[in-house]
Amino acid sequence: MQLMRFFMIALLIILLVASGTASATKPEPVPIVKAIPAETLAIGKAKGVATRRAGVLSIAYDGKAVARFTNIRPTECAGNNTCSVWTFDRLIRVFDRPTGTVKTLALLVWFNGENPEQFVFVHWDGTLLFIDSDPVISAKGDWLSFGGHPDLGGYFTMIDLNAPLGSGVHRTGLVCVPQRFSSETTLMVACPSFDYGTKTEKKFKARVDRIGDEWRLTALNVKFKKDEESPKRISAKDAEPYYSLKSEPEIGYQKLTK
Repeated sequence: MQLMRFFMIALLIILLVASGTASATKPEPVPIVKAIPAETLAIGKAKGVATRRAGVLSIAYDGKAVARFTNIRPTECAGNNTCSVWTFDRLIRVFDRPTGTVKTLALLVWFNGENPEQFVFVHWDGTLLFIDSDPVISAKGDWLSFGGHPDLGGYFTMIDLNAPLGSGVHRTGLVCVPQRFSSETTLMVACPSFDYGTKTEKKFKARVDRIGDEWRLTALNVKFKKDEESPKRISAKDAEPYYSLKSEPEIGYQKLTK
């Protein structure tokens, strides 16, 4: 009886020691640090141009609010036009010809649930310019260029940022991707070229030069009819899909200026 009691006490001591050892060696839980969204960092650099309160993003220039963007069903993006989500991306330096000064415009990203995200410029008066891909801006800030979507197609487009809305748009059906402006009048691009022999698509390098009031695309390593493929000025009517000139509540856009 005493022997059994001895073994029970010994077993209890072993269990207590093991429990204490486990408690001593058990790692402390790692605190979970919530990641800071990229937008939060971008807004912090925007110096008051962009502010967000929950699902509402506001844009202001020189202390005056020009546009407000409200997210609509942001957790229900399951198809085309099932949601509307606005995100501040960054500020873009743009040359303002009337004043001869450099100003900044807000660049947003907009997603409607299915189609690829679009980039959106917020003009000084709160009107919007929608573009298909991340833009390339000339060094002076006069011209904007962007390419079409590689899978969905589109247009390689040049836009005069100081022209009246809709009147300074030049585009071509080639889905070229702008690389960089080597000068204020020359843009380097990469364009698709389909090889019917190998049935593969390749890229060719080209340059787009400002000549007079037009742009001329010249391939650097392949031949094609440059006059047919160069960006052509389009009518203000054809340019309308690029712009939103008034509030559109269905996508959460509110223009705050008259």
